[in-house]
Amino acid sequence: MINLREDTSLIVCAVRYALGRESYISHVVPSEVRLILPQVTDGILAALRNDVSDWLVRHQDNWTAKDWERLYEAIVREQERRKNG
Repeated sequence: MINLREDTSLIVCAVRYALGRESYISHVVPSEVRLILPQVTDGILAALRNDVSDWLVRHQDNWTAKDWERLYEAIVREQERRKNG
């Protein structure tokens, strides 16, 4: 079993892979990553925010953009929670 607290780099890999796909994985990954955001490091959150933000700027018309927008918003909320908490 993968321990995401020990190997959160896999999360970044999954997101980067899914961002470039036109398949079901582009729906699955954002929703699954949202569930584990509280467990990832600040550095991973920053990397995810940058990757998703960059993708959204170039792909607003993509059919999966709403899924990625929800993940982006969840990342921002988690970063704010940590900053204020």
